[in-house]
Amino acid sequence: MGEKKLAFSAPSDINSEIAIDFSGLPERFSGKPESISVDVWTLTFKNVCKIKKWSEQTSKDVYKVWVKGDAAEWVLQQETLEINSEEKSLYQCFY
Repeated sequence: MGEKKLAFSAPSDINSEIAIDFSGLPERFSGKPESISVDVWTLTFKNVCKIKKWSEQTSKDVYKVWVKGDAAEWVLQQETLEINSEEKSLYQCFY
């Protein structure tokens, strides 16, 4: 019998960059009266995250960059005011 050799792959880098596909997401939310309602935007955003099979953490990270203007300021305030903001679920980020 021949010798069996094991092939080793390079160790995976936990901190390696992951390409995120933003297609399908609703327009970035601004919170302005003329923009889409927060309820419709939230439902659409959550459904796209589910379809893309993003983890809870990826969904929260995308959510934080997918808001702009007044909505982005609100997200920043929520993060700075709350001690355990990283432990919040995606659902809790919206409400």
